[in-house]
This record gives sequence, C-alpha cells and structure tokens, in this order.
Amino acid sequence: MKTIKRNLSIFALVFIMVATCSPSTQADAATKFTRGKLCYQVTGCNTVTVSDVCKKYETTKNLTVPSTVTCNGKTYKVTKISNNAFADCDNLKTVKCPSTLSNRNYNCIRNVSIVCNR
Repeated sequence: MKTIKRNLSIFALVFIMVATCSPSTQADAATKFTRGKLCYQVTGCNTVTVSDVCKKYETTKNLTVPSTVTCNGKTYKVTKISNNAFADCDNLKTVKCPSTLSNRNYNCIRNVSIVCNR
C-alpha cells in the first residue's frame, strides 16, 4: 500500500511539473510576439529572447530592453538578446539592458552605448 501511495505521489508530482511547462498550457518555444518596439522569441517556460526590433522602429535612437514582458497573460523574464537583433537599426545610439540578461551579446549591438542595470 505504501508503494502505491509513493508511486501516486511521484506520478502527481511529475504531472504537475509537465503541466506547468507543457506547450499545451504555456506558449511553446516556437512562439514569437511583439511588445512595444521589440520582438520576442519564447525560449522556455518562463523566458524570452529579444529577437528583433519591429520594422517601424528601426530608425529609433534609443531602446530599453525590459526585464519582463507579458504575452497572453503570462509574464516572461527577458534573458537574452539574439545575434543581430539590432542589425537593421542604423540610427541606434543607446540600449538600456536589464540585469536579467544572462548573456551580454555585444555582437548584436555595434557602435552603440550599452547601459546595463546591475
């Protein structure tokens, strides 16, 4: 009887873990969305990468990357900036980055002043 209870407990725990992060209940890793001037790619259950600047904002001089962004009622932590995310932004002078970035991919930002909160 103890074995059955233990197995049920393990099953319930695994089910909760899968349900919390499964594509059927959360945005999956293929999801892309736009908020403000930036485009995002969902990279995990609770994380996104800045993938691009929206076309109509490519002439902007200043950008702020938020620490979190919300899509369909779910809040994601912004953890990365993808390669060439700002490649088409010839006028870009300043990018303010949050402390949540796990990578500081400076190849994505050429000739730009970068301000990272710590």
